[in-house]
Amino acid sequence: FDCGDAVDRSINQWIGASMGFENTYVAVRLWLALVWWQLCRWIFDLVSVKTLRPTTDMFHKVVVIGDDFGAGIGDYLTFGSAGGIAEYLKTFIKRSEKVCEQQRPATQRTMAAWQRQQHPVRQSWAVVNAAVPGTVAADWSPLAGNKGVSAAQYFDRVFTSRSLRDAEVIVVMLGSLDQRKGIPVAETKRHLMSICDTLRKKGKRVCLATAASAAPLSKNAASETELNKAIQEMASAASAMAMARSAPSRATQFAAMRSWATGGRHLTSATRWIGASMGFENTYVAVRLWLALVWWQLCRWIFDLVSVKTLRPTTDMFHKVVVIGDDFGAGIGDYLTFGSAGGIAEYLKTFIKRSEKVRQSWAVVNAAVPGTVAADWSPLAGNKGVSAAQYFDRVFTSRSLRDAEVIVVMLGSLDQRKGIPVAETKRHLMSICDTLRKKGKRVCLATAASAAPLSKNAASETELNKAIQDYCKSTAVEDMPVVLAPRLDLPLFHRESSLSFDQFHFNSTAYRALAKGAADSLIPMLTAVEWATWKTKFDNVKYDPALYH
Repeated sequence: FDCGDAVDRSINQWIGASMGFENTYVAVRLWLALVWWQLCRWIFDLVSVKTLRPTTDMFHKVVVIGDDFGAGIGDYLTFGSAGGIAEYLKTFIKRSEKVCEQQRPATQRTMAAWQRQQHPVRQSWAVVNAAVPGTVAADWSPLAGNKGVSAAQYFDRVFTSRSLRDAEVIVVMLGSLDQRKGIPVAETKRHLMSICDTLRKKGKRVCLATAASAAPLSKNAASETELNKAIQEMASAASAMAMARSAPSRATQFAAMRSWATGGRHLTSATRWIGASMGFENTYVAVRLWLALVWWQLCRWIFDLVSVKTLRPTTDMFHKVVVIGDDFGAGIGDYLTFGSAGGIAEYLKTFIKRSEKVRQSWAVVNAAVPGTVAADWSPLAGNKGVSAAQYFDRVFTSRSLRDAEVIVVMLGSLDQRKGIPVAETKRHLMSICDTLRKKGKRVCLATAASAAPLSKNAASETELNKAIQDYCKSTAVEDMPVVLAPRLDLPLFHRESSLSFDQFHFNSTAYRALAKGAADSLIPMLTAVEWATWKTKFDNVKYDPALYH
């Protein structure tokens, strides 16, 4: 969501006509404070809000909405800080000893098992400041016919946004400016009730703040007392109703993930990709991931220039394996050096060379693209992926890779994280594999990695991997079956020791283990290709019968 345009549009009018400060010094200083607030908010939204990961079993969100007092006007702000009570709530929540602690086992044996399972002691809470200075209750109200911000309502901006729609606790801080502007108490109360009731219907827990005094150093006006009394009555009535029913359930949602283009557009869209797709709330993680992507792109560019574009054509003694896919195929999280392929492709080279069963030369090429989903690679007619610039065509019509004989497909992990329907992902994966097999290529299809490795698997994830396994089994009786490998859904990859700094991508140890498991399924395919080559040679040999008489 983006609230900056509203502040920029009405900032002069708001200071001059609504706040009611007569002193020029106060007005100018308030204007500067708002400009600084807007700059800090823009950075906070870019770094922290738009990068929030979806709500999970171990990660939750608190959102503060409201006016100046919710936004934190008057607070000391720094770059990247939320401002207002949201910034301080983070500290108090972290310090609290009551936030979802788990009791440790009493016996030593059970304690050891508990530690091996790496159970987290606490759950994580992100506190987001989504308040907008200068707004009143009507601007946030979801009431039909609301005359607030009309089509650009702040309520819809926040609670339909990818990052905040799954927030579970909402703090509403409105009404203070309604009093200052002289808006009738009945109207303010009606809008506040609408906001709170709509949020509760969405299964969210709501805190409603009282209104600040319009003139703190003077006696409270009657209208102010009346508004706060009305707010207290609303809260009391809601509490009585809540005691008669169970707590609302939480519906977790996966964050949307945006694809990013290949070639020179990698670097220009890296920031946008991290900010809008990966869903990591930690600033350190977001920055480190951005640097990792820049480094990956540089290493990939050198690798393509030195190793891929100079590949000789496939011959009787030289063959190619190509890895296509998303982040896990590309090797995001792996330790990369100049000229290395990254991911399982780099480790597969070693395992293939060490194998005593492989007699001919094999080149392993990493052609995966981070951020892509199955639709981006699908050759289906009418595919809405990358359209004319499909990754599939880029790879398999290129001079260097079009004659590859073995293809490893690693897609579906980001489809789960994006929440793409399983049926759609399966359809695209089948299209990719079937098209490759029609071209005479042998195919390995990987399972999907967990969208939240350290939490329980979602039902959609299990359903996708089951669909992949069923598809591979259905091709087992065919001449060129789709082999189920590598397995990204193994328990090994649900351990913290196998994950990278973002606790989503794999680290080097995990990629090596993944490649080792993939090699066990891949080497029989390589030997089959080699045997077909030898068989062709033997079939063309003609013997002179006179030599055997």
